[in-house]
Amino acid sequence: MPDIVKVFGERNTSTNALTSLIRKNSRSRVAPSTANDLDPGFLKKIRFAQKLGVPGGIREWMTDRVFVGRDPLSAWKHTATNFDDVAPFAQSHVVFCVRHPASWILGLYKRPYHVHGRVVSDLTEFLEKRWKTVGRERLDGRKVGAIELYNRKMRAYSEFQQRLISTGISHSVVRHEDFAVDQQSVFETLKPYLVDPETEFSPLDASTKDQEKSRDYYRDYYGCQKWRNEIDADSMQRINAEIEWQLLADLSYHPVD
Repeated sequence: MPDIVKVFGERNTSTNALTSLIRKNSRSRVAPSTANDLDPGFLKKIRFAQKLGVPGGIREWMTDRVFVGRDPLSAWKHTATNFDDVAPFAQSHVVFCVRHPASWILGLYKRPYHVHGRVVSDLTEFLEKRWKTVGRERLDGRKVGAIELYNRKMRAYSEFQQRLISTGISHSVVRHEDFAVDQQSVFETLKPYLVDPETEFSPLDASTKDQEKSRDYYRDYYGCQKWRNEIDADSMQRINAEIEWQLLADLSYHPVD
């Protein structure tokens, strides 16, 4: 039985919700993956810095500093998993949270976490935008756009998963859409890797980010793929053309008609 669960996943892929679900329904430890996990007072520090008017770039540097010198098991949950060694994960079960690329890009446009620079007016303009990645992202500070960032992360996940398999370290992939539609089914797939999982499943009833949105809302929005209606034809065509779909074949993610 793995001693600990490590969750990786891009922004807006249910990493917070999945972590909460595991903790609510088992005695498994979830490895730290945010600055506040590693420094419980950090959130207060960063909010105070924001109140004082400290620029966003400096606040990101402050966050990066929390992760410097940490073991890979304590890496930022949104990082590129291009680690030199998989040995630190030997006693863990690694979970990757993923999301359909078009849906994910729309989500990042709406909630542009760690996306700096000028504010854009629409999704088409957002696809043109490039920004410098933060240090804890493990992309050497390179500038990326949303599509390139998605491709790089999925490539890193795929390569890391193959290395985990080759060394006998267990891992799971959780699709954001599956979690939204049926939390219990997702939990059942994780159960064999959890310590003392509950026999009576207890779901999350509200979003960890928007308390006004219920399970029923997310089940309908993602189950019926209503997000498609929010993406204009030109943006969808570009996403279809530039996403590296071969990386997503096993996830049943395909270009949108």
